Parts: sequence; structure tokens; C-alpha cells
Amino acid sequence: MNINTGRIKELLGIYTKLDEEYQQELLAEAYKLAYKTTSKKQIREEKRIAGKAPLTEFEIQEEEKEIEEKAHTNIIRTGKMLDLIDSTDDTGKAALFMILNRTKGNADNVKEEEISVQVIEKSTPMKEYIEKSLPLADYNKAKVMADKAFLKEKQ
Repeated sequence: MNINTGRIKELLGIYTKLDEEYQQELLAEAYKLAYKTTSKKQIREEKRIAGKAPLTEFEIQEEEKEIEEKAHTNIIRTGKMLDLIDSTDDTGKAALFMILNRTKGNADNVKEEEISVQVIEKSTPMKEYIEKSLPLADYNKAKVMADKAFLKEKQ
């Protein structure tokens, strides 16, 4: 799993600013991208097993089309499966869940993932922030420049 905490924070910040309709759109797009990622991994694994050589530019374009098609097919299949599950009563859903869980080698326990995201806004001294973010910058020179610009603006 590729986790970039900066991007997670950015994505959460954007998500929380969206209204309900756009949050749903963003989530739907995220699911599409997740399907594309899964499809890409499956296709590349199939090619690796088949012993195919590294891809040329044309083959990369063809692979992208194949990924799109496979993701689209998977989305349709998943939609059909969800419709079928929705039409089942809770006992049927529970039985299906138990069957799927057993296929993963878990009979009586369920593995649950927990993700905790905490976004904390803190006040950091400007000098410390500049030194961390722009280590090659001369803080003192930058401060003099900023002070001059600020004084000009006030006049």
C-alpha cells in the first residue's frame, strides 16, 4: 500500500470542503480509480507470468485501454452483485459474509481495518517553518525583503 500522509491530508481537506453531492462524486471517482489500479495490477501480473518483455510506448497505450475495459467490466459486475446482495434479506447477507470470510481462512473472526486520521493545525514560528520547508533559503535576507515590501504597502 502506498501511503503519502501529505496527500491524505490534502485530500481530506478538499473532501471536507465539498458539499454532499460533490463528496459523492469524489468517492465515485475514487472507486473507479481503485478498480483501474486493481485491473492494472492484474494485467501486469498476467503478463509477468506469461513472461512478456517490458512494454513499448504503443503497448503501454494498448495496456491503458485494456485496463479501462477491465475496470469498466469489473464495475458493472460489482454493480450487479451489489444489486443481488441488496435484494437478499439480512440472514442471507450474513450467510454470504460468513462464506466469504471462510474462503479467507477465517471461520469465527473478522479482520477489521482501522484507519485513524488526525489533522492538527498548529502554529509554528516563521523561522522554523522556512528552515524546514526551504532549507537553502536565507531567512534573515528573506525577512528584510518581506519587511521592506510590507512597509511600502502601508505607505
